[in-house]
Amino acid sequence: MLDHELASLLGEAVEAEAVKTYRRMLLEQPEEWLQQPVTPIATAYWRKEGNMWAARDECEPKTLRDVIELIARDELDHVVANSQKAIAF
Repeated sequence: MLDHELASLLGEAVEAEAVKTYRRMLLEQPEEWLQQPVTPIATAYWRKEGNMWAARDECEPKTLRDVIELIARDELDHVVANSQKAIAF
């Protein structure tokens, strides 16, 4: 059982670092880069049936800033989920 708890705590730590990284990108990237139109890959993901962004009723991303903000929120959800798993064990 300890292995499951440790794995959940490690997952939580990794996801927390991802959140920090994406938030730092929003602060450090030039505004002109952040305002670029969304990539076709991100648009295709958003339009894919059952994706997490649409499931949370998020608006379709228009800029790279939107995409990064959505990914950061998704990673934060993973932090919470891993934390809850660790507590459960």
